[in-house]
Amino acid sequence: MAAATSEAIAVRVPTEAQFDGADYLESEALEDLFVEVVGSYERLALIDDHDIRVRVLWKRKGGRSHGGAVLGKCVKAGGLVRHFGQAAFVIWLAADHLEEAEYTTAELRKLLYHEARHIGWEQPSETAEDGEGRPVLVGHDAELFLGEVEDTGADWERFRRLLAAEFRAPCLFGDDGDTP
Repeated sequence: MAAATSEAIAVRVPTEAQFDGADYLESEALEDLFVEVVGSYERLALIDDHDIRVRVLWKRKGGRSHGGAVLGKCVKAGGLVRHFGQAAFVIWLAADHLEEAEYTTAELRKLLYHEARHIGWEQPSETAEDGEGRPVLVGHDAELFLGEVEDTGADWERFRRLLAAEFRAPCLFGDDGDTP
């Protein structure tokens, strides 16, 4: 399937009534937007390169974690879910929170990118009997509060190196251009 541009794919967050009592809802438009996102970023190429199958669904209620709304989640499928879903991963987006926040297609695109970044590929080890790699769930590179570095200075150099490496932009901090 050819990737379409995000302008061509209009995605509307479903209302609770559209779920008709179900917890999850399939959406071709959401799946298409995910395909477009994956095709747009080199960092996500591993999904296509290794033919990793991902199901993307709406979830009626996202719930909360640590006091904040859970907007989406990437889950590695196993057992029955993998068998019946025919996918290595399931990404769901929380319709209740996203409808309340009035998410646009552009914001949904960013959320799908974030969830897709949780998908990784592990190369085979020298002791792997089948000699093949496997899809893996990847955690965040950093987790911190927005004002944490400003307030405490905690691990500023580590945080600076992480950002410079991620964004490949040594001038991000207005320094002399040297990458850490």
